Amino acid sequence: MRETWKEADEILSGKRGLFPFDEAGKKNILGELQAALNDIAVLTGKRAWLPEEGELLKTELSAAISGVQGKRPSEMQLATCYRPAMFRPAPLAIGRLGTRLPLLEKLAGGPLSPLVQEKVLRSVYQDLATLKKMVAENRLEKGQREPTRKVIANAHRILDRIGSPPADLPPVSDQE
Repeated sequence: MRETWKEADEILSGKRGLFPFDEAGKKNILGELQAALNDIAVLTGKRAWLPEEGELLKTELSAAISGVQGKRPSEMQLATCYRPAMFRPAPLAIGRLGTRLPLLEKLAGGPLSPLVQEKVLRSVYQDLATLKKMVAENRLEKGQREPTRKVIANAHRILDRIGSPPADLPPVSDQE
């Protein structure tokens, strides 16, 4: 499961280029990711993880599946006839945190599985850093500022109860 997830991370990060696979490769990785998603359900049912940890992992892996589905295979390299879409990181980060924080809050105070620490906490800290940067740079619309500050404060409260961030991520301070 970790190898499949690592492969998806490489695809999503761009390490494998703009066209990271051919049609067959895309079908293969999506099949492996779906199998990993099913494995999470089975392992959660067998109590390898707490139900909340299983939900967090499924949420994270579902996002990876969605991202990989959005990547184009090498056969589509010459079919570039689209209009670039505006990327709005704040609403995406708030949406992801809105899904993950309630589940993390239920787990706060207890030990987290290594996979949850590796995958879920990493994305939570990255989303938190994105929001803090947008607030600091005043890049939010007026109606988004206060709700974003509340999400940041809630994330800090929950993350403080969980403990230190993954080793390769710096802690995100409470300061804006």
